[in-house]
Amino acid sequence: MKNIKTVTFILFVTLGLAGCMESTSGTEETISEAEAPTSETEEPTSETEEPTSETEEPTPSTLIEPEYTSNDGWVHTTQNKIQDEMVTTFLMRAETANMDAFIGLSSAASDDFNGMLTSVRFAPSGQIDARDGSSYRADVIYDYIPNVWYEVTIDTNVISRLYSVSISEYGDSENTVELIKDASYRTNTDESAGITNLTLWSSGIGAIEVANLIWPESDSEDPTAPVETTESTEPTEPVDSSSVTPVVYGDKCDISEANGQTLLQHHEFEWVVDGINHNAGAYITGDCWIVGPVNIISVSPEPYDDSNGSMANPAAGPDTDQGYEIGLAHYNESVRLNFPYSAAANTSVVSSVTDPTFVGTNNRAGWIVAHGILTVVSSAASESHFRPPYSDPNKEAYNYTFSDLSLSHIPRLAEVNGTPLADNIIEITSRPWVDHIFEYLSRGVHATENMPGYGGDLTSTVAGACLASTLDWPDEERSRLAANLVQIGIDNYGMINVGHYFIANGGHNSGRLLPILYAGKALGNADMLNVTNKDFPIEHGFAENCQTYGEGEYGIRHCTTGDDSTKYNSVNSPTWVGESLCARMIGVEDDWNHAPFFEYVENWVKTKGLAETYGAYDSFSSAMWKAYNANN
Repeated sequence: MKNIKTVTFILFVTLGLAGCMESTSGTEETISEAEAPTSETEEPTSETEEPTSETEEPTPSTLIEPEYTSNDGWVHTTQNKIQDEMVTTFLMRAETANMDAFIGLSSAASDDFNGMLTSVRFAPSGQIDARDGSSYRADVIYDYIPNVWYEVTIDTNVISRLYSVSISEYGDSENTVELIKDASYRTNTDESAGITNLTLWSSGIGAIEVANLIWPESDSEDPTAPVETTESTEPTEPVDSSSVTPVVYGDKCDISEANGQTLLQHHEFEWVVDGINHNAGAYITGDCWIVGPVNIISVSPEPYDDSNGSMANPAAGPDTDQGYEIGLAHYNESVRLNFPYSAAANTSVVSSVTDPTFVGTNNRAGWIVAHGILTVVSSAASESHFRPPYSDPNKEAYNYTFSDLSLSHIPRLAEVNGTPLADNIIEITSRPWVDHIFEYLSRGVHATENMPGYGGDLTSTVAGACLASTLDWPDEERSRLAANLVQIGIDNYGMINVGHYFIANGGHNSGRLLPILYAGKALGNADMLNVTNKDFPIEHGFAENCQTYGEGEYGIRHCTTGDDSTKYNSVNSPTWVGESLCARMIGVEDDWNHAPFFEYVENWVKTKGLAETYGAYDSFSSAMWKAYNANN
């Protein structure tokens, strides 16, 4: 289990991956959290399948066999990755009238409506429509009939982020109708992303079916293939780059004085503090600190109507409330700060920005756009200091600087095809990951500008970031990414210290252990490395360990209820590949303290052959596994 191949290649190609920004629609909130994405193990349509010749008679509609079906749930199919313009065609059919179901394209599989680039829907109105930005519409009205096959063509362009949809009844191409022209993507996905997934969803009124899917050949190289080497080299020994202190990445706290007040600004947040000549500055993360106690007069964006809320040292764990947004679960006005606010030393003021146009359920990411943190400390920090965790009031116990890090245990490896752009993965890990609400409802608190929303995407990102930190990148990039992971680990450990743990429930709660062990190893902190031995209500305190048991077996809630259903293993397993590999690469497998997790991943890879992905960074994890896992 502990063997890791260390190989050095000469780099020829680097491909970037990008995640999707989160958005959702109020008409689509009928999915229960207990429901599982279905049919993720279905094989995609053959990539070499050619369209039927125009001169051939179409197959009788009654003889068409559906390739993908959704009935009250989700179905994802992984296809070739297309990074510029693509035209894809398929047949779709609704089982009943007035149903609510859709087919969408995305850059990664998703079990919610976040990240769908395009979608075509059988609407309850009895019409077929398409999404343009935040609402469904069509340039023309097109009624549908139950059990009739419709031929759909989606012409989409990743670079321009526009798409068009045309439709006709199957076998009646002469009467094709352009349903929508140059609609905008639902998300802000940019030209560095690609399209890799076809997704189906049905609300349960009836099934939606897809047949005859024709997907173009990939316009990018195989993301799971290692980069070719032209010469033999000896493995590169790990090099300690912790002597290189990176500059603060991106925006950092800007401090100014006016009218007898001190203004601390970071990203979209500004905290106004009474008085001048305060000792204040920025952490290595760019977040603001100020020596207290201080009187915080106001924060902007300003709170309004129980939105844009702030909290002080937000609690973590079961029965935790939040004061950010009244529309989200566990809202409690009593934990919401009122300004002016007298902040004692060792206080983290966590502020939020809410999207006033968001319409959704109380457990969907999208309501909160951003979180910012002002830390009131007892003594001055510096730009080389890590920010203490936002939940634990014992801030002085986390007095770590970048010079405390040792990265000599982390290898330097050659890139593989599919390696993410350094700026992309550094950026997605650079802002605070506020994650203190217990269980699946934490998803609603995840700020869309700061972090992934759903647990599967979060885990995929953590795994990808950990693996990227093992690459032979320039010291500044490597150190910056390592610092970001250490900060996430410090925040996660701070939540553990005030009573949090990450119970197993579908795909929600993975991805929180690895950053703690990463930080513990880099900082030489024995308590962090020993985190799984703390006294938790569940075995070892973390979802991955609760869901794996025996000799590498899986159960959705095995250690809590004995539920050994394999639901959500198609979400979790692809994201665990990178976690497992990186934990062994950086030498924390023993600290993980649960051999069945690593055995399960090995078993899953042998069974699936790394064919499935869930999150944006899973193809990269698969490529790293193929290149560097000694047990291949």
